[in-house]
Amino acid sequence: MVVMPTPRHDPAEIRRLLEVRQAEKLTFGQLSERSGVAVHVLTYRAWQDSRVQAARGKARESAAFVEVVAASPAIEATVADNSSGIELLHPGGLRIQLERNFDEAALARLLTVVLC
Repeated sequence: MVVMPTPRHDPAEIRRLLEVRQAEKLTFGQLSERSGVAVHVLTYRAWQDSRVQAARGKARESAAFVEVVAASPAIEATVADNSSGIELLHPGGLRIQLERNFDEAALARLLTVVLC
């Protein structure tokens, strides 16, 4: 028995068809009838593209630049006296501390540095 290979569809062409679908507010079935491309091919490409777009959105959100400035020894001693007990030690000697009365923005900056 000879098995015919599954025809491969050009991803750019499928994306173009999906744009037509959105512009004309067609269902996948209507687009399939019009284009001759199977519904499962159209829905799979739409699903894949939505996942890629979601991943890119998350990457953009997490790729923010955070400036870290080294404190002088005199400032470090003052901060140590007022410390709230929140301190992070990173390899290479980087130490991050929050003062006793820190605000929400300071905590957010600290957590952003930790996530980098």
